[in-house]
Order: sequence, then C-alpha cells, then structure tokens
Amino acid sequence: MTQDHADHYIEEAKTEKNHFIPWWKENKAKRALPAQIVKKIKQYHPDAITDCLQLAYASITTYEIFNEQTNSYDPYTFYSDYTKEDGSWLWTLYLMEDPLAKQAILALLKSYSHDELPINDWFQEIMATYEYSDQVRRRYVSLTKSHIDKLRKDSQSYLFIPFSQKFFRYIKAIYKRSELIKDRAVWAQLTYHFDSEKNDEYSSSTYSHQTKHYLQRRSWRTLRQLGKSASPEYVEYATDLLLHYRSNDFRWVYDRDPDTNEYMRYCAGLHLWVLNHILYHHSEHITYKLGQTWKRIQKPRPFTAPFGDFTQEEAFPSLWKKRPDLLFRLLTESDVSVIQEFAAKNLWHHQQVFLKDLSDETITQLVQSNDKIPNRLGLFLQLDRLEQESAIYFNQIEHYIFLSGNPDQHRNIYLYLQLRSNQWSTITRTQFAQKLLHRPFENTNRDVVEIIHQILAGPLFEILPLSVDFDLVTKWFSLYQACSRHWDKRYFLDIVTLLIPHLNPQREHIAGDQLLPFLRAENDPLRYATRQLLQTQFAALQLDERFLADLVTTSDIEEQTFAIQFLQDKILWLIPLAEHLLSLLWVRMLRSDIEKSTRQFIRDQILGDLLIHELNRIPLCKIVTLLESDDVENQTFAGKVLLQLELDATSFTPDELLRIAHNPIMALRQQSYHWIQKRSQDLEDSWWVNLAETDWDDTHDWALSYIEQYQHISNNILYGLLDTSRQDIQSFAFRLIEQHRDQLDMEQLMLRTSESPYLHVQAYALQLAVQITWNEAKLNRCLHFFRTLLLKVNQGRKAKQKTYQLLLQIGKQSEEMAQTVCHLLMEMSHSNSQHEFETVLHSLIQLSVQFPELADQFSLDMEDM
Repeated sequence: MTQDHADHYIEEAKTEKNHFIPWWKENKAKRALPAQIVKKIKQYHPDAITDCLQLAYASITTYEIFNEQTNSYDPYTFYSDYTKEDGSWLWTLYLMEDPLAKQAILALLKSYSHDELPINDWFQEIMATYEYSDQVRRRYVSLTKSHIDKLRKDSQSYLFIPFSQKFFRYIKAIYKRSELIKDRAVWAQLTYHFDSEKNDEYSSSTYSHQTKHYLQRRSWRTLRQLGKSASPEYVEYATDLLLHYRSNDFRWVYDRDPDTNEYMRYCAGLHLWVLNHILYHHSEHITYKLGQTWKRIQKPRPFTAPFGDFTQEEAFPSLWKKRPDLLFRLLTESDVSVIQEFAAKNLWHHQQVFLKDLSDETITQLVQSNDKIPNRLGLFLQLDRLEQESAIYFNQIEHYIFLSGNPDQHRNIYLYLQLRSNQWSTITRTQFAQKLLHRPFENTNRDVVEIIHQILAGPLFEILPLSVDFDLVTKWFSLYQACSRHWDKRYFLDIVTLLIPHLNPQREHIAGDQLLPFLRAENDPLRYATRQLLQTQFAALQLDERFLADLVTTSDIEEQTFAIQFLQDKILWLIPLAEHLLSLLWVRMLRSDIEKSTRQFIRDQILGDLLIHELNRIPLCKIVTLLESDDVENQTFAGKVLLQLELDATSFTPDELLRIAHNPIMALRQQSYHWIQKRSQDLEDSWWVNLAETDWDDTHDWALSYIEQYQHISNNILYGLLDTSRQDIQSFAFRLIEQHRDQLDMEQLMLRTSESPYLHVQAYALQLAVQITWNEAKLNRCLHFFRTLLLKVNQGRKAKQKTYQLLLQIGKQSEEMAQTVCHLLMEMSHSNSQHEFETVLHSLIQLSVQFPELADQFSLDMEDM
C-alpha cells in the first residue's frame, strides 16, 4: 500500500468519525411501552408511576399464585410480554417529554430501603381478589421476600432497575443524555448510584470497576467544568447530588485519638470519589492519589470550634458563598453528618446575614431536629437571639441541660458554653456553676451528670475554686454510693474527681478521716486527686494520729506505697505525733481481726523501717513481751528493735534479759551477753541455770563457759544444773564438782543428787555414796534412792550391783544399819530375778553371820520368802 492510499483511508476514517452519531444521540425510541402505561402518562394519571414500577418488577421476577385445581403454584406477572431479556423500554420512557414520564424515570432510578418498597402493598391487592387460607397467605409472603432480593442494589438498598446486563446499556445512555441536555435531576440520581455502588455480595451490577471509575471521573469532569466557568449551576448540580447520599453509604470507623486517648467515630467515605471532590478537593487531611483513590492523610481531630475552623476544603468555595439557601437545604434535608457539617460550617462562618434573617419558627424547627448538626446550629442561633445573662437566657440553657434528655443536645450546649461563657462576668459564671452542682440532687439522670461534668471541666473550670466546698463533694460522693447501676456510678465519680482538687482547707475545716473514703475509692483518678490534695494541703488539713494510723492500715499495695511516700515526705512534721501514733500502730500490728498482710506492712515497713528510730517511745516491756510471741516474725521484729535502740543493761529486768538471750535472732542473743556480763552480780543462781537451758547452742555454750570461768561455784548452782533434764548440762555439773571438790560439801551434795529422777545423776550420786561416811540417819534418808536403783532394769543393772555392794558395806558398819539394810533387801527380794535373789540371800547371810542377833528375825523372814 502506497502512502497516498494510506492517507486516503485515514481521511475517510476521520470523516466517518466526525459524522458518526452514537445511537443514544439519535433520540429514537426502542421497544414500545405498554399502551395502558402510555395512556396514563399522557392523561397524567396518578397510577402511571406505580404501573411503571410494576412493569420494571415484571421484567425481573414474577409472583406465584396457588392454583386449587392443579394444587400447585402458577406464575403471575403484571406484564407477561415484558419478561424477556430486553430493557429498552426504559430508554423509550426517558425519551417521552411528558412531565409524568420524568417522574416515573426518577422513581425507577431511586434507591429504596426495604421499608420503602411498595411491593408488599401490591401483593396484598392481588391477594384480595383470591380467597385463601392464612397458611397459603404466609406461603406467599415468603415467596415475595425471595423475589425482593432480586432488586438488591447492596446490603441495605434496592433498585427497581438494577444495574444488570439487561438494563445497564440503557442506564448509561440515559446518563449521557441527561448530561447533554442538562437534566440535573436524572444526572444527579445516576451519578449517585455510580459513586456509591459497593459491588458487594448483594449487588446485581455487571459493569467493571474500570467502567465505574470512568463514570465517576466523567461526573466530576461535568462538575469541574461548571465550577471553572463560575456557573451558578455548579452549586445546584452539587446540591442535588449530595442530597442523594445516605448515611449507610458511609463506613463508620472507630479510632483512638493519640492526644486524648479517647475513641472517635467518624465517617469513612473514601470510596465516594465524586463526593470527596465536592467536599474535600482542597483538604489537607484527605487527598486523592494518582487521580484514582482517596486517602486519609491524618486522622480527624475533635473540633475545637463548634462548626470547625475557617479552612475551606470544598471545591469552588466562592460559588457556595453565593447560595446560602442551598447550603441551608443541605443542612435540613440531608441525613449524612459530613454533609451537614459542611453546610453548617459555611453557614456559620460566611452566612451570618442569611442566618439572622431566618424566622424564629425555622430556628425552632432546627432545634427540634433529631440530627446533632442542625440542632447545634439552631441552638446557637436561638440562644444568641436572647439577651445575654438574662433570666430567660439562663432558663433556656438550664432547660437544655436538665430537661432535654438528648445526648446530642447536651453536646451542643457544651459547645455553646465553651464559645460564649468566657464573655460572662465572674459572678455570673460562679452562680451558674453552683446551679449546676446543686440542681442534680433533684434529678440524677446519668446524661445530666455527664454534661455537668463536661461543662465544669471545660468552660467553667477556672471558677471551680469559688464554687466548691466539702459538703458539696460529700453529697456527690453519696450519690455515687447510692447509685445502684454499676455503669452509671462512674459519672458521679467523675464529678467528685473534678471537685476534689479545688477544695480549700484554709477556708473550711476538713479532717483527715473525712478524706479516707475518697482515698479508698475504686476509681483511680479520684484516689490520685485526693492524694494530691493531701500532699499539697497537709498543713491546712486537720490530720491527727488516728487518721495516719488508718492511712497505713491497708492491704492494697498501691495505697501502702502512697502511705510510705507521704510519711517519708512529712517525717519532720510527724515527730510531735509520733508517740500516740506508734502506740496505735503497735496495737494494730498485734490485732488478729486485721488482715495478716496489713499487720505485716505496719510491722515491717512502717514501724520496722520508716519509724524505727522513734520506737524508743514504745515501753520496753511491750517490746520484750513480743519476743515470746507465737509468731516468729513478731519475735524477729522485736529483736530487730532492741538492736536498733541504744539501751543500757540496767534498762532490763533479769526476766527480760533471759527472754532476749533466748531470742531467735543471733545478733540479739550476742548483744544480750554484754548486758548480762554487766548485770552478772545481780543475777541469781537459778537464773544462770535457766539461761543455759536453751535450744540455741551459742547461748548454751556461752552460759556454761561464763559459769565455769567467772562465776563463784555454789551448791545451789550445782543443784540447779543437776536438776535439768539435759545430760550435757548434768555432765558439765559433774565436771564442775570434780574441779571444786575441795570447796564443796560432798555428803550434802550426795544427798541432794540422790533425790534426782534422772538415771545419769543417780549413777553419779551412787559414786559419791561410796565416798562418804554413813550413819543411821543418812541411810534412812537414802532408802528411797536405794529402792529406785534396785528397781531399775536393763540400763540400771550395773547400778544395781553397785547398790547391793554398797548396802552390804553399810550394813556391816553397825547392827542398826544392818537391820535397816536387811529389811530393805527382804522387801526388794519379792520383785527381783533369780540371780538377784541369790545376791540378796548371800548379803543377808553375811549380815546375819556378823550380827547373830539378826538370825532369828532372818529365819522368820526367810519363811516368808
């Protein structure tokens, strides 16, 4: 192909393109509408729109009517000839120039909620021509519900003309023609559908995402061209479009604000491409990327001004300033908060003249609105029209706070006070704050309490010191305690927490025990606020020893930490109260009705650490008595205190020194040795024996060592050592006896040891008995001792033999003693073994040989044996 031929074909193609007319520009009707619908449209019949809706429904689905003859369901449709896959009748309807035809198109393209669908009404009209049982009617209802699902646009809306393959070609043509002929109503309707289409699981749309975005960009291009040409139609087009959006077109998102740490709820309409251009074309926190998707740059912040700042984020703001009437229409007719906020912001900042011309009736309607933004604007305008600081003015404000019962209105009155209350005098603000604080005793509604807290914490915060007293705080705290609803209690606590820091103990008497309920409250902020008051105003508060004791009498770790810190910081101020305080704490440390962990805290951390240097104020007898406590930890504590105090040996009684020497704490026992040495001359012999008789080896060894080296050995101390049950002490006594034999009365010692119940001592007494001189008196005194030894078995066998030998020796010394010995031997012979009997018999024979006078008596006794 030559270049000339190529150029020729190109020119033909351009000519053909220039002369090509799309089919939708030819304005040619497609499939004809049913004759009865056309007739009703021409006659402006009121049923024409309903017939068009029924025609659309018939082209999608059918009813089923019960046939009694066949006992089955037969299909029923309004227009049986329009059930084929052909939706071109919609294009024909749009080309009709009759006004009712346009209304029908708008009704067909409208997005309906489930409750707005008229299909159920049609069903009732059809069923009225039949006579069926209730059971059959319920069956029809279930069929109707399944058919309605075929009209779904998304999860929450329905269309009689779904964007399916059957209709979409003609819908797109209607959209382009409406753009061409400036049919604003139809264009806005379809632009809304293209922009808000979610393509979720319920959607019947068949066009692609690319097509959707093309239609969105085309719609914005139309608006942008109007705006750039400064056409008044831009605002009209944008208003009609914005009024189609519904709140369910947005995704509500909850997110935490990084500054306040509170959750915020805001609209996330980033998928609404055209709407975002209208409202946020110049926004700094919402922007579009590469002309395709919108992105939130920063999270929304809680607005500080009632209607936002002066920043104009919308496209073509100068055009909006010329049409306050359309802004007001958006405010009152839209149910979307972001659209209402856009309208209210522009009206408030740029249309004050227009707002002043609004009638009182219109403002009242705004105040009565269920939407918070129109309500806010109406409330602001209504109050601003009243005389500032007049009785009517404040009565109206109090009405909104105490009687409205609307949380949104509470929020709006808070914003109003935030804006206007700084213009009031200090006296007026103080009086108003006092009204807020006293009025709720008549009405303790949770929402009322919440808004009071917000107002006091915000606009009226600066005058709280002039409005608060302790009785008021106590009343609010009583309301908290009386509240039976758990989730409502915190609102009363919030008020108390707010008021506590503003108490002035220099102006009124506030005792420490009055603050205890607040210090022990469940609410963390309330506890912290009360602690801060205690820290900063402690000198002005009436704090006594009992309050301080109550402050530390707690098992809560956090409260214990605060108590320690508070007492540490105020230790110098605490000294004059120390004596009585220590007495109270000492008693509480030992009370069994107080929780163990609390007693441990008082003992170990308050008395045993923080106030350890002040414990010399505690009577010494109480400390020493604690050494004998059943609780080992108490014993340890008492020992620790004694070591800490600088005490002289004369401070203790002998009994107290003994308890200290037996204490589990080694350091205390070792300290007691020094005290004992200084008091050694005052201690009785029995005391030393008690000292040695201990389970602690160090005390035991020290006592025996001291007795052996420095103590004058007397019979009494030896008797005491021998009378103990411990063999090691008894053995020590034997060693002392041997060391000091020359100084001791051995006969008296033998007689004393013979009275001992211990075998070890008895054996030693037997050794001494061999060494002394016997007479009749000594023998009679020791008869019990000899009987005891002769009755011993097993371990006492050797002692028995020595006893028999000793008795024989004693008996040979005189006839009187022999007679006594014989009687003893004859007495014991009845309980002895055969071998011991022979020993007794041999001894008796020897004594009778030596003393013949005993032979006759011996012979008689032998007969008894």
